[in-house]
Amino acid sequence: MFEVDLGKVRFNWKGAWDAGVTYAPKDCVTYGGTTYTATVTSKGVLPTDNTKWDIMALGSDLGSLSVSPGDFFYYNGTSLRRLAAGSNGQVLKMGLNGTPSWSDPDLLSPIIQTRNFVDYNRTSVNNGQFYYFGQSSTGVSITPRKITSLIRVRMDLFSEPNTHDCCYRVQYSKDNGANWSNMRLATVNQNVHGMFQGYEYSGDYSSTPSHSNFELVQAFSTQSPILFRIVTVYGDVVMNGSWSGGYENAQSSIQLAELNSDFNSVNYIGGS
Repeated sequence: MFEVDLGKVRFNWKGAWDAGVTYAPKDCVTYGGTTYTATVTSKGVLPTDNTKWDIMALGSDLGSLSVSPGDFFYYNGTSLRRLAAGSNGQVLKMGLNGTPSWSDPDLLSPIIQTRNFVDYNRTSVNNGQFYYFGQSSTGVSITPRKITSLIRVRMDLFSEPNTHDCCYRVQYSKDNGANWSNMRLATVNQNVHGMFQGYEYSGDYSSTPSHSNFELVQAFSTQSPILFRIVTVYGDVVMNGSWSGGYENAQSSIQLAELNSDFNSVNYIGGS
């Protein structure tokens, strides 16, 4: 009569997995809330290694996670993860890696925020001096809510220059006015953003101020306040009125808009 060694014919419960224990086939352990059974002899090999272990019963380790009212749990591909409750008014969004996160609703819109400034005051600005749209010497400002956002600058300037060549540049500061830089400029000719419209010849008080409009879009890569102003070049100008001081008065305005880069882009061709 001969005997056949069948080995283990039942599972051998070993409790929680221990890196210092040698496990044999049919040994069962728990790890991360899931039960595994060994397929070969091993020591120090995590049960998640499917060359040494099989899943016996898929579970979770929610019991080991701290939970609070409003928490969510999601699977990240290997285990369950906790997402703490968001702030009032926030909504869930799906990230690029397939994991959820909380976000403010306006951060999911093409235009995140706009700020508008309107100045009605007649203001003289000499060559090389600055115009702040009636604000303080720190200028108008916007604080981006996303570091990847684009800022769109739209201006409607009502003015009368004293020469045909009177132009302007748009400048910005990211350090509360300590340092100013030009927004992206063309690299030819006068190197300006635009020209003031309307011109009154010397001695001719026909008073012909006019509107000029333009738009610039630029990325700034910051969530600190960005300040804006214009600087007059190649001449003097009267803003929101005429040189004669007559009745030709109107407002100048600037709109700063934060554009969501998830929906908007800018392609710079030339300039610097």
